[in-house]
Amino acid sequence: MSETALSGLAERDITRYLEVVKLTLQRFMEECLGKEGQFREFFDRFASFTTGFIVNETLDRDPNKRHLQIARYFDDIQERPPQIFIQDNGYNYQPSGLGGIDDGWNMRNERGQQVIRVADVVTIPCQITCAALSEQDINNMAAFISAAFGQFQQEICKYILKPKPNPDRPAHWEVRLPFTFKVSPKKHESLHEDTRQQLWSVTADMDVVFENSVYMIYANQPKLEFTEGTLGVSVPSTIRLGQNVPINLTKHPPRFTVYTDDPRVAVVHKTNLTFSLQPRRPGTCTLFVTAEDGGSKGPRIFFQQTITVVSR
Repeated sequence: MSETALSGLAERDITRYLEVVKLTLQRFMEECLGKEGQFREFFDRFASFTTGFIVNETLDRDPNKRHLQIARYFDDIQERPPQIFIQDNGYNYQPSGLGGIDDGWNMRNERGQQVIRVADVVTIPCQITCAALSEQDINNMAAFISAAFGQFQQEICKYILKPKPNPDRPAHWEVRLPFTFKVSPKKHESLHEDTRQQLWSVTADMDVVFENSVYMIYANQPKLEFTEGTLGVSVPSTIRLGQNVPINLTKHPPRFTVYTDDPRVAVVHKTNLTFSLQPRRPGTCTLFVTAEDGGSKGPRIFFQQTITVVSR
């Protein structure tokens, strides 16, 4: 795979996506027809019309060799037909969404790190043009394109092309081939104005989808914790019936409760953020200020005081 293209992927350069897709299509066809190609044995067995093709090798005079060149750029074309030429027709960019995050999960470690995945999805209309000097060759090449990208996809690579695993440089991208594509009728024209030499061509148009994922690790913001000071409670220990007494609190915890253990003797009233103690009958009770810590030990007691209610 082209080092320039891979470095472009690392930098999320949209212009490199076209290069990677065309190179992937080229490598796939070379794996189908190349002498040591991964899928060559399959095509020799089930598509015998491809037997004998020599892909991207220097042309020689051996008449038994059927030379075929597969290229992505006009400058790469160095031999006479037959040729397969891969072109792109721009691209359609589909953003991940407003948030830009496609997936994420917690690493469950002490630092509270999380992994998120951001994906770029690009639809690239591609045009694969086959050219040959005989009608038989163009028929074979058209049949190969149809088989490689159509009938045999279920048996070959399930419509998904991925880079070979590389632990030193992991790549998280794939090229998805379409389920359908369009093949043009055969065309031919005179070569060098000589009607005895005809240049035959056929074109396959397909929308290829490229998806590149970037994984990022980040740590959560530090958890905010309240610093507790010394709770201050100001309330008299003896109160009279009919006398509502304010309870003054300072440096209290963020979530707390104020109550008495015997509401028959006295009850606590809350108005907005102020508390008051209302006596009901003579007797004694205990005033509590507590907070729920969420543990199994129950509420945490910050303050307690015995209150005596006397008659007038």
